[in-house]
Amino acid sequence: MATCGKVLRYLFYKRNALILWLTPLLLSPLLVVYFDSQAARCGYVMAILLVYWVAQPVPLPATGLIALFMYPMLGILTMDEVCGFYMLDFLMLFVALMFIASAVQRYGLHRRIALRALLIAGSDPKWLLLALMIVIGFLSLWILNLSLVSMMLPIVEALVDLLTTTFDDSLEDNKTFDRDDTDSLKKTIHEDDASFELADVADEIEGTNGDMATITNKSTEILSLENEDLKDKNAEKAKYDIATCFNIGLVYAATIGGTGSLVGSLNQIIMNANLQIYYGREAKIGFGKWMLFCAPTIVLSLLLGWMWLAIYYLDLKSSCRCSKRNRGSSPGCCRHGNEDRKQDRVAVALRKQYDELGSMSWAEVTVLLVFLFLIIVWVFEEPQFVPGWNEWFKPGYVSSGSITCCVAFICFLLPSERPSFNLQDLNTQYVGLLEWKSCQQMVPWGLLMYGGTLLATIQATKVSGLGKLMGEIFSFAGDLEYWEVLAAVTSIAIVLTELTSGTVILAIALPILATTSLELSIHPYYFLLSLTMANNFAFCLPSGTVVNALIISLEAVTTSQMLKTGIVMNIICIIILNVFVNTYGWWVLNLDEIPAWAIPTNATSAG
Repeated sequence: MATCGKVLRYLFYKRNALILWLTPLLLSPLLVVYFDSQAARCGYVMAILLVYWVAQPVPLPATGLIALFMYPMLGILTMDEVCGFYMLDFLMLFVALMFIASAVQRYGLHRRIALRALLIAGSDPKWLLLALMIVIGFLSLWILNLSLVSMMLPIVEALVDLLTTTFDDSLEDNKTFDRDDTDSLKKTIHEDDASFELADVADEIEGTNGDMATITNKSTEILSLENEDLKDKNAEKAKYDIATCFNIGLVYAATIGGTGSLVGSLNQIIMNANLQIYYGREAKIGFGKWMLFCAPTIVLSLLLGWMWLAIYYLDLKSSCRCSKRNRGSSPGCCRHGNEDRKQDRVAVALRKQYDELGSMSWAEVTVLLVFLFLIIVWVFEEPQFVPGWNEWFKPGYVSSGSITCCVAFICFLLPSERPSFNLQDLNTQYVGLLEWKSCQQMVPWGLLMYGGTLLATIQATKVSGLGKLMGEIFSFAGDLEYWEVLAAVTSIAIVLTELTSGTVILAIALPILATTSLELSIHPYYFLLSLTMANNFAFCLPSGTVVNALIISLEAVTTSQMLKTGIVMNIICIIILNVFVNTYGWWVLNLDEIPAWAIPTNATSAG
């Protein structure tokens, strides 16, 4: 028995090496028996990649090297074709955007925006949480979630420290009743016998003269002693709940908001590139249409996510009831005076942090204007309701990636300080708005290898015929109603995304959903765009998204806490997604007809 345990421990510690070597060997019969079939050779490579992506025996960027030698060696794609997918315009758009995002971090623009929103929200934790989630949701539209959460964690930590410190101070204030509190308590005793039974108090003060003043004083002492123990027991839990709530809210807002634009998440970038590879350039969706399609789902999901966290951690229902009483005639409800003092301390501390930033610098204003310009450029590439700027250029030559790269280059030229024509400043070294050192640290270069492998795999499944074969296997879905298929696809996607990357799911599901769309005579956007959104909604496990893993690795929350709230959040998002896609989305995307580019005979390669 001991020997068996040692063997199992040895296998566990050597699991990465075993996966690396055994996976190609165990799958080799597929390659040997069906070597004449190009689809089988492509399936062999795809199966190896899938196992390596899920088990990760080596880093994901290293896995990307497999496509660079296996697809050419097995005669599926040429080396030039494979390499071309590692530098597509969508990935260059991603890199250029990360360059510009590094300027946001360098000059602290994100901190100014967050603190300003928190000042507007006030001092109540539930409204501070809402303000924080709105800010993060907006910023995540334009900045990669991992970078944004990393930048915002110090702000959230400082806010939590401020709230919990103030919470401790308020507990100390509540231990001693001042005259106003005593008068308020007396009034409560006279007006509401439910506060405590005077008959029970009379037994405790037997031997006194029994006058109401003595009863009130003794009642106050008993009530204080009873509440003090309860407050001490709940104090740590309350502080812990506040910290957990704000950290999970940060992740939820980044995840939900990152779905709202084509550059907010790698899933959208890969989805648009996959559409272009599989169907042709006409199939890619524009920024404006995607944001219009996602807007109601994102807003409602963010709002309900805030409500769920506020109810679960901050006792939203109780605080709302308490606020209603405070507007009434009872001045003692919820220790109104202490609450006001606590909120004043929070407001003063936030104002102090904001004032320390000073007025907006030249660099901050410049970065803000750059981002506003990029948003306008992205939205008006193909706005549908008016001619887009892409019509000014030769078709297929200029894209939003080209403009974003141009703007990123200009940021290297723009000065980081207000230009001065003083001759005494001639010896001052010129510093650009962007510097290469900070830019290269901001870009997750490994994701380019990972993304290029996914895109090369989509092209390989297309040219080898594997995609058509996969679609035919699931052709029975054509016998179902379209909304039933969508509900099944999005539900399965949310579950699988908790275990593996959503981009992998999209790459595998694309051929299947393309065939299903034809069977149901429905626009491919109906399934593919919905699947992409569902792939973002991973709230339960650290394996779901990079930000989930980050927040757990920093011990800001535990896996069990994320799982408890995440299950409800997944259900909320899947219901909202299906309802809006089948109503609002159907109208926005005009899903009644299959476009010409979606018909196989008319599909063209983007390569």
